[in-house]
Amino acid sequence: MSDRPDRSIGSDLLSARNAAGLSLEQVAEKTKLRSSLVAALERNDFSLCGGDVYTRGHIRVLANLYRIDSTYLLEKFDKEFGVAETALDDLAQATSQNLDRRITVSWKSLSGVAAVGLLAAVVVSNQLTSTPENITAPQSNSERASTSASPNQSESFPAVASADEPVIVRLTVVKSYSWISVTAADGSSLFTGQIEKGEVREFTDPQVLRLVIGNAGAVSINVNGVDRGIAGDIGEVVRLEFTPDAENSQG
Repeated sequence: MSDRPDRSIGSDLLSARNAAGLSLEQVAEKTKLRSSLVAALERNDFSLCGGDVYTRGHIRVLANLYRIDSTYLLEKFDKEFGVAETALDDLAQATSQNLDRRITVSWKSLSGVAAVGLLAAVVVSNQLTSTPENITAPQSNSERASTSASPNQSESFPAVASADEPVIVRLTVVKSYSWISVTAADGSSLFTGQIEKGEVREFTDPQVLRLVIGNAGAVSINVNGVDRGIAGDIGEVVRLEFTPDAENSQG
């Protein structure tokens, strides 16, 4: 592919499509992209893509269909539009434009908070109803353990649920290829790149994993040992969020 300055990404895509002998309708059928979107890309118009992360995904899908170098086109896109080459920036921009902020609360955490709150309420109640004669010096850990085992204690409380179990997401490419971006709860990027058919990638985080998956129809998802099936359609870009024990939310 020529690197002449008068060549644009759109003209390269148009030339590649013509060389492949494909019509806009045939490309739309094979990639599941709208023919109007493919035509806009060939005019170097990226306004219909919905953001840079989508644009990159569409370019990769088309380049794969035409059997041309997507790396070259993406580097040209970044240079022309000044886009930072990090999955984190892509995810932050796409999230701010297309997704409502969500806070996913772990049910285990809620049960733990409820148990602690109940215990604190009983302790305060006991302190308010105690007479001065009944007030004793603070107990040591061993004394408290002994007291809790006393047969005179009629109250019992459920154990506080542990929130230490992480979320584990396993991605398996079952056909063609996909490109993915995986971000941890603290905002750090765990992975960004292309994975091929037959590859398996596993990611884990104590709180949440956020994924952007391109060509989602090629990827099967397993979350904490549960098969979630195919992520989406061929050529589709999806965003998914998983916590240790909450349902995923998809944009």
